[in-house]
Amino acid sequence: MLFVHNIKIRVQRDVLVSTLCTTLLGHAREANLAQLHIKKFLDHFVLLEYASGEVYVPVETYDIIKSLHTSNPSIVSHGALGLTEPPYIGRWHGLIRIELMDNKICELPQSPDCPKLEVLLLQGNADLLDIPDSFFDHMPLLQHLDLSYTSIRDLPPSVSKLTQLKKFYLRGCDLFMELPPQIGQLKNLQEFDLDHTLIIHLAEEIRELINLQSLTLCFDRYHHLLGHCKKSKKNSNSTIIPPGVISNLIQLSYLSINVDPEDEGWNENIISVLMEIFGSDTLETVNIYVPRAELLELIPSTRFLNFKLVVGHHVKRFISRVTPELEQKFENCDYSIKFVNGENIPNGVKMNLGHFKALYLDRHMTIKNLSDFGLRNLFGLQVCILAECNEMETIVDGGYLHDEHALPNLEFLSIFYMKNLRSICESPEHSFLHLKSIALHTCPMLTTIFTLESLYNLPLLEEIIIEDCPKVTTLISHDSPEQKTMAFLPRLRMITLLYLPELVNIFNGLHVEQALEKMVFYYCPKLQSLSKWELSSKSLKIIKGENKWWEALKWNVAEWGDAGRPIFLEPIFSPINEEADILTQLAAHQGFMYLVIFSYHLSKFHDVGGKQMIIINK
Repeated sequence: MLFVHNIKIRVQRDVLVSTLCTTLLGHAREANLAQLHIKKFLDHFVLLEYASGEVYVPVETYDIIKSLHTSNPSIVSHGALGLTEPPYIGRWHGLIRIELMDNKICELPQSPDCPKLEVLLLQGNADLLDIPDSFFDHMPLLQHLDLSYTSIRDLPPSVSKLTQLKKFYLRGCDLFMELPPQIGQLKNLQEFDLDHTLIIHLAEEIRELINLQSLTLCFDRYHHLLGHCKKSKKNSNSTIIPPGVISNLIQLSYLSINVDPEDEGWNENIISVLMEIFGSDTLETVNIYVPRAELLELIPSTRFLNFKLVVGHHVKRFISRVTPELEQKFENCDYSIKFVNGENIPNGVKMNLGHFKALYLDRHMTIKNLSDFGLRNLFGLQVCILAECNEMETIVDGGYLHDEHALPNLEFLSIFYMKNLRSICESPEHSFLHLKSIALHTCPMLTTIFTLESLYNLPLLEEIIIEDCPKVTTLISHDSPEQKTMAFLPRLRMITLLYLPELVNIFNGLHVEQALEKMVFYYCPKLQSLSKWELSSKSLKIIKGENKWWEALKWNVAEWGDAGRPIFLEPIFSPINEEADILTQLAAHQGFMYLVIFSYHLSKFHDVGGKQMIIINK
């Protein structure tokens, strides 16, 4: 019997035969022919059959049938079917919605007659290079047009006919270079996305889009487009964003401007753009690159927007210490600031830091600890990423605390490549009270992660990740035997310990509460035994590690008895293949953990670890 997970519908074979005879073959006596058709479907795995005689429709078959047949004749839904040309062009006259995304379409009809069409989805057709000049001539009601991730270079003149268009997406059209003057005719446009295109300046005609509410721009390819040559002022084109354009968009609530940090033209343009932003009465969210920290002093104190800022001059690197997934998730955080290549503490940063919920400090040259920013300015911080701040020795300096709480609302702390970091917090009182996750990567001088005192301030901690910290011997530094009967970290669910050559124990004999579910180990050669207190959680579901390490573990007779490794641990151990890439094997696991971390801060996440299996019993 074939065991199948992805079942959508099931039915008894005799019922299917009867239905096939009467509805498709036209006569109830055609049972033999119906059986023959069913056998062909089974032979080609279009249908699947159990020994019980039930016939199953897999999810894949169901999805294809659904895409080929719709109860609404005004909709064509043919996404991701490998089409090389649009189907049913002769029927477009009566269509309201056409979905042809993620196909291989390379050519569109010259001038289709679509008087009722409201939605046209063509995104993901990477082979589509051109749109015929008259393509939009007969689409007077079109409201939603998505050409994202196609290879188009420009828009046809007929785009001016789309006077009812409200949503227009060109995201990821990485050959698209210039907007036509006709773009100003789209006066009902509300959302316009030009992210990851090759445009080098914004068309003047954009100022005519007075109903625009969301505008996403990208000038990030500008430097590369000119072959890494600086443009002279003599040959300079128009400014990147012409003056008066933003201030004329009187309905604009969301603005995102992605700029190449090496583009000198932006340095000349930024002040006028900022002044128009600050003068807007409708803007709520602004994502923008600010090359100089002192420009933050221009932010009015009377109205602070949902800023997503990148501050400080930097050169984009092909390889970042921080994972791309984490970078992307930080970009999705509201009220965020990424401060790059900073020196000292600029007044513009310090005076506005209290408004932000997410901080990413990347390669700061001089900072010793976060206390230098002023703990009051960090009170509302929920997310913190620190990378390559090589003068930082501790995260919070106890000398700054006095009666103040240190990072009381921080939930996520991630640290990468801090070569002088020695401890997390020198004075633990009132620190990190809401911390849910801590991740420490490549901190060669780090010796102290938690102290016994700091554990009392971590009632919400769910996850610990420690990687490549060669001086770490234990997660908890203490020498108080009387505390060993107490339980700590009541919500801790996951621990990941990778490349810790000096690690000799996990919790230094302390008792962890019953919430721990997952433990992952790799290259911890001196971790030769696991304490009963460390494995006491009844919720423990999986332990991952090298098989040789697991087999060589010693089990203290006083704790575990003479039998050695407890039987209940056998089914929950999952070996790591040492010949394979450890990062590849743990990718899904790490991705899940980061998902948990950011779920509070982001509006929506999707589990992409596998297909959801559905069984419908009727």
